[in-house]
This record gives sequence, C-alpha cells and structure tokens, in this order.
Amino acid sequence: MGEQFLHCIHPLYSLVCLYLCLCLQDQFPDYPEPLKMSISLGRRAQEPLQEFAPLASSPDDEILALRLHPLQGELSSDRLKVFLEAEIVTRVNDRGVNVHYLQEHPHAVGMLQYVCGLGPRKAAAILKVRETDGVVGSL
Repeated sequence: MGEQFLHCIHPLYSLVCLYLCLCLQDQFPDYPEPLKMSISLGRRAQEPLQEFAPLASSPDDEILALRLHPLQGELSSDRLKVFLEAEIVTRVNDRGVNVHYLQEHPHAVGMLQYVCGLGPRKAAAILKVRETDGVVGSL
C-alpha cells in the first residue's frame, strides 16, 4: 500500500500573487517584489477580510482565481462568485467595520460596501464625506 498525497494550492500564496498585481503595484511602486509580498502576507495574517473584499468587488473577478476548495471548479463562475460574495457579506457583518479605521488604512476600504444596507454607492459616499469633512454625518 503506497502513500497518498493530496496536492492543493494554498490560498495564501495565490492571494499574494493576485494582490501584487492589483493594489500593491499602485501603493508601493518602488518597492521590490519580495517586500510587496511580505506586506501582503502581513496584511493577510492580520485581517483576511481586508484582502479578500477588494478581490470580490473587482470588475475582473479576481476572487475567482483563488483556489479555496478542490471542488470549486465544479461550480460555474457566476454561481461561485455569488456564493463567495455572500460569504464575504456574512463575515464583514459578523466582524463589523470601523469607519475611522478605514480613514487611517485606505487599503481596507473594500470591506465597507459589504456592510448590510450600504453597497458600493453608499460606501463611496461615506468615504467621500470622511475625506472632505473628517466625520460621518447623516447621508
């Protein structure tokens, strides 16, 4: 009886590769690739939702490139994206979002649109008010 091995692609590595192509290129254009990868790994370890939420809301569906389960290829891309977005909404609402934290950490603003009752337009309006006035008033 031979040994059997399960081959899997760790989602952490694939997230780092995606994130390097997206946000970190704009945030740190002069940093070398290993340093950008370290930043992404550190952010992922501290707050995974901050890393996953922007991928789910991107127009190119970058979140679909993550290999989170060996059988996820059995679902259609549209259905997988619906399930992943629903899970992100659930996790963001379980955790909550501190608007004041988002002002200090702009890489985390992707989570705000997943708060129940907001969505992309209201989240953008809140961020705009925070940016211009420094406080969140009634919208």
